[in-house]
Amino acid sequence: GFKPGRFEPVAAALWNEDGTLRLYAPRDPTHVSHSALNLQHTSQFIEVPARRVRTLLAERGVSELALFKLDIEGAEYAVLDDLLASGVRPAQLLVEFDELHSPLSPLALARVGGRIRALREAGYSLVETEGANFGRCCARRAHSDNLEIRFHAIAGQDFTDGPARYDT
Repeated sequence: GFKPGRFEPVAAALWNEDGTLRLYAPRDPTHVSHSALNLQHTSQFIEVPARRVRTLLAERGVSELALFKLDIEGAEYAVLDDLLASGVRPAQLLVEFDELHSPLSPLALARVGGRIRALREAGYSLVETEGANFGRCCARRAHSDNLEIRFHAIAGQDFTDGPARYDT
């Protein structure tokens, strides 16, 4: 179960390298979600410390993650790519692909499809999506051949017929 005493807030953004990251403000000043990819095309930004997942885990002596949830306003591509490249393999991933709400280009679906393919190649199975636009998904690491893989339609695209079609 959740143990509040073991919870440690970290004053940094997740990213694919350690350093400083520029986060762009949302259009609506009452909203709090800033974006590294400037999903809302604004000019105001803040600069914040940025950390790789691998770095945060190493600093804390953590070797395994049971659950990893990403709702990071467009930075999910860079963080997922770094997560997979660094060998970090959470047992479960929950990811919101924000670009499907605010596409930066017509290639948004291809970028999401490419990440789903990379997760499949790393041994994950897509087990659930939320909403017709595939804004959220839950992936589970495959530990045996007995796990069911369920792929859902994504904004009119079917991801069951092979990954090559969705390369970025």
